[in-house]
Amino acid sequence: MRSLLFQDRMHSMLSEAATAVLVSIGHRRGLFALLAEMGSATAEDLSTSCGLGERQLTSWLDCMSSAGIVSRDGESGRYSIPGYGIDALLGSATGSSAAALSQYIGLFGNVEGLVSDSMAHRCGVHPREYQRQLEIEDGIEQEAACVALEEVLSLAPGMKRKLEIGAMVLQPDCGSGQLLAHLARRYPRSRFIGYDRNPAAIRMARKLQLRNNAHNLSFDETGNPPEGSGNRFDLVIVNCGLRNQADAGTYLGQLHALLTSDGVLLLRELRRPAEGQQDRLAAFMHAYESMVGIPQAIATGQPEANAQPHLDGMGIQLIRAGFTPGSLSGSDSDVLADWLFTSKVNMAPRLIDPDRYEFGAFIGRLSN
Repeated sequence: MRSLLFQDRMHSMLSEAATAVLVSIGHRRGLFALLAEMGSATAEDLSTSCGLGERQLTSWLDCMSSAGIVSRDGESGRYSIPGYGIDALLGSATGSSAAALSQYIGLFGNVEGLVSDSMAHRCGVHPREYQRQLEIEDGIEQEAACVALEEVLSLAPGMKRKLEIGAMVLQPDCGSGQLLAHLARRYPRSRFIGYDRNPAAIRMARKLQLRNNAHNLSFDETGNPPEGSGNRFDLVIVNCGLRNQADAGTYLGQLHALLTSDGVLLLRELRRPAEGQQDRLAAFMHAYESMVGIPQAIATGQPEANAQPHLDGMGIQLIRAGFTPGSLSGSDSDVLADWLFTSKVNMAPRLIDPDRYEFGAFIGRLSN
């Protein structure tokens, strides 16, 4: 009996994985949005509206129907998205769509052979081999991370007020610039600076800047902060950047030096899968680590302990770098990541002995 159940489990996995690839195609081609807008449609209707081949659309719709993603009316042969599936397929004001996340399945498939070979040769896979990673993460940032960012900023005392009056904000490893562009639109009196050594990312960021006509936003293609940046920034945002550092502790110390005396550091990193709990994305998070995080870390020479950092274990390193242990926050808007904000401690980091304090006592000591 158990062997039959296990075989059934494997067959279900194959169907779900195949469906995820076609969900990704539907997301990329805007088919879910079009179907939702039309209310219901046949393959011919969709083909007329979007210009894609009717034969392939018929096959795609059949897969979506058999998987329960869309509904099919038996009499008319028209397809529609159930009302309860709209947010999951199209996203909402409170988060990213599952359809957007399904694009990672195709990314995993593209590098499967490279990851398999890298296991044998222990050499990793260079980030340049992940051709759509930047595009996928750009879209997910736009859908989810920007919403979560506003939620987390509300937890940092006085930060939103600072941004409204006029603050200096820096984002190292800014990627395509979605987070800074969002903030630049929201807080026109503040100044936002991003930098990244990836030329493709900076090209995307500058296009976004021009598209938004954002005069309070700038991007530089470099791996270092602007000259004269010491004690200058009110807010520093690091989005999944700790994994790119050979020594996270040293990097945190460098960020400490960039902040004003009452500056805030905001960190976002992929969350730790909830082992032993009902976490539907646990296997996906492990797959991301196996297919993306660890191969890239090995290829770029990152130490094993830093390949996939999790914010729930960063307390000691933050204290040693001169920060408070920080406040960890999850967000329903950003199901893949944790957020942590922490404040600068106005004393020399080397004078802080984290071994002398429990975290709660340390926070109490700082507030006295």
